[in-house]
Amino acid sequence: MKKRLFAAVASLAVLIGSALPVSAEGADDKNSDLASGAKSAILMELETGTVLFEKNADEKLEPASVTKIMTMGLVLEQVAAGKLSMDDMVTASENARSMGGTEINLDKGEQMSVYDLMMSVAVASANDAAVALGEHITGGSEDAFVDMMNRKAEELGMNNTHFENTNGLPADGHLTTARDVALMTRFLLSFEQATEFTATNRYPIRSDTNEYMMRNSNALVREYEGCIGVKTGYTKTAGHCLSSAATKNGMTLIAVVLGESDSKTRFQESKDLLDYGFAKYELYRPEVTFEQTESIPVKKGVVSRVEVVSPSTEIAPVLIAKGTQPEVEVHTQLEQSVTAPVEQGSAVGTTTLILDGKEVGRYEYTAKTAVEQRTFIESMKIVFYKMMTM
Repeated sequence: MKKRLFAAVASLAVLIGSALPVSAEGADDKNSDLASGAKSAILMELETGTVLFEKNADEKLEPASVTKIMTMGLVLEQVAAGKLSMDDMVTASENARSMGGTEINLDKGEQMSVYDLMMSVAVASANDAAVALGEHITGGSEDAFVDMMNRKAEELGMNNTHFENTNGLPADGHLTTARDVALMTRFLLSFEQATEFTATNRYPIRSDTNEYMMRNSNALVREYEGCIGVKTGYTKTAGHCLSSAATKNGMTLIAVVLGESDSKTRFQESKDLLDYGFAKYELYRPEVTFEQTESIPVKKGVVSRVEVVSPSTEIAPVLIAKGTQPEVEVHTQLEQSVTAPVEQGSAVGTTTLILDGKEVGRYEYTAKTAVEQRTFIESMKIVFYKMMTM
């Protein structure tokens, strides 16, 4: 099919600049001052997934309680799907009660709401609460919930992760990487309610009996401006771990450090990573106006034209070096005509967004309705009508 260029180059040329590619290729792993004490680390921008810094980011390590990020994400996914309510009451099993380590001391048979258990996981890093939530979702089987965790990890592209439990207690084969932790942190933060739990500093449980005030194990929620959580972790073999996130000027960064020697260092090096990202990068949102076209011709169709739906998708932001502006080009092409049959929603044109010579977005124009192909008899009727009106 022939095509025409509606906007030859609708060039929004905005001086000189350099847009970062939305991939790990933009990572700066040469700054030896960052995360020097961590075995593995990564800094990622939330919305685009751009990696700004990495150090041994694909080395498989124990995550300790950072594991609970996936547990919380799956709970919120169940809530979003309408399969679970924050007001649902969960009954603790003997298995949950027996977890040990950091816990809220659930008794067998004790009932607590999903909401309070989520707070217990996010704020107090409670192992027993994580197990209770997993068992509740799967009808009593922690193993079944762990299977859900591993399936979700595969779905998210966490290619170097395998979970053995819901909470990160030491177990053979329970491993992940800094990159994969960043990916599951993005998954958790994709739910708007996530920060209601992860950014909470203090929260009381058992207010009707023996009230206990939990305090967030992540010091950054108190010490770092814009921090929205996310999760600490520690075991003797894993070392001190942390996945943290903060938002400033409309941009959210995720910093992951694994295998730090002490808690103070993990918090300081996470701050340093976040400071580095906010100082050097920012999100750029190109302003693009899509061409408006009412319809295009249809060949061999039961109707002669089909209406065109312009792209309605919000233009995705691009991460750029702070203080620069990229050169933006917008190319729009629409089909000169289409041939029936035409499916509703089928592409009839595109707008391509190019920053500094690199394609960063493609948006489709689509057919508003389906158009069936004319039959032979219908075609003959049209020919006959044209002959009679000549």
